[in-house]
Amino acid sequence: MADAPEDAPSDDEKKAPGKLGGAAKIAGLVLTVMLVEAGVLYVLLAPEEVVAEEQLPDAATEELAEVAVDAFTTTNARAIPGRLVHLTFRLTAVVPAHRAEEIKESVGGAFQARIRQSVLEVARAATSDDLDDPRLRGFKGDLADAMNTVLREDVVRTAVVSEFKALEQ
Repeated sequence: MADAPEDAPSDDEKKAPGKLGGAAKIAGLVLTVMLVEAGVLYVLLAPEEVVAEEQLPDAATEELAEVAVDAFTTTNARAIPGRLVHLTFRLTAVVPAHRAEEIKESVGGAFQARIRQSVLEVARAATSDDLDDPRLRGFKGDLADAMNTVLREDVVRTAVVSEFKALEQ
């Protein structure tokens, strides 16, 4: 019987050797793989971000030019319910200087009628808040968006509205 306790495995021997060490190895391997993947993604994506930053001009340094669009006169029945508002204004588009001639030809030629129609639609749909704003921010933003939609590209940086008159009737 003295031999029996020696032949029986002890509690330490019953645990599988290296089981705790195996979990640590797996966790280390998973962590290593994740770090390698993150490094590869950073290397692959970083050059595109640098190129994109170099290609896009800074708004503060971009040279801009003004392109005269036209003078407009229309009525707006939505701004003040039950009353007509006669709108008169001159519209100028601010565009990148290197594209000014191309945009000028488009605005005065192939896209003239469509731009005129879209500007008149914006003017007729303007709300009283749009027309009451001293800077006409919402109105000018809508005009620039309408021109960019017609030109099918985002070249009009902003719209300049001059000689603006809104008369209630």
